[in-house]
Amino acid sequence: MVKAQPMLRFQLREQLPAHLIFVAANIGIIVILMIVAQFMTGDDVTGSYTSIGLSAGIYMSIIASTALRSTFRLGAQLGTSRNRCFLDFVLFSIITSFALAVTIEVVLSVFSAATISTKMFHFADLFSVLYLSELDAGALSLYQHLLSTVFNLCSILFCTAIGTILSMLFWRLNRLGRTVLFILLIASPCWFSLLLAHSLITNLPTLFFFFGKPGNVMGVLLLATALLFFLSWLLGRTVHIRPAK
Repeated sequence: MVKAQPMLRFQLREQLPAHLIFVAANIGIIVILMIVAQFMTGDDVTGSYTSIGLSAGIYMSIIASTALRSTFRLGAQLGTSRNRCFLDFVLFSIITSFALAVTIEVVLSVFSAATISTKMFHFADLFSVLYLSELDAGALSLYQHLLSTVFNLCSILFCTAIGTILSMLFWRLNRLGRTVLFILLIASPCWFSLLLAHSLITNLPTLFFFFGKPGNVMGVLLLATALLFFLSWLLGRTVHIRPAK
């Protein structure tokens, strides 16, 4: 039986080029936005970049939707159990999410420090936007940097778990089930917005009290991530593995 370390190393090595391209693309977007901001006129004209954490979550959800399937197929060829394959995938997700969270914090801090004299461009992430009044990564304290990194880690892991469960559902369901799931996903922004609006109207004080603290939000994200990974593991235990075409 193949040990966990070779399988985990294979996953990390296989996805490394995609991770580097993702980071390079975000750096390129930042540079382009900074160049555009330099040509904008007016003393009160400023720019900002606050979406790198969200883009990392979307990116990892896409990676997860394909990585687990390839891990199962490779494990079937090498004689590795599905439980071991899924454990390797979870470890891969944690390591990759942590690396992305740290990279996000470093990139934002470096660019913020490089433009601190001009104040024409601000770099922040979701944690700063939601919980801090300072929209400049370079002005955060060490403790705030750690909180921002952990918040990004929890968010990216949650998005990874969403991509994993969706991949397993599309793998397990028949054609009709996949069609229904696809329609539900297309309509999800509508019913999610209605549900959120209803919750804000009826439970506004409770929501503000609970989600006003980043620790509560991170706890909910971790619990939801664990639940989605558990459901994905249950679905993957009996899935029919077809050879890759």
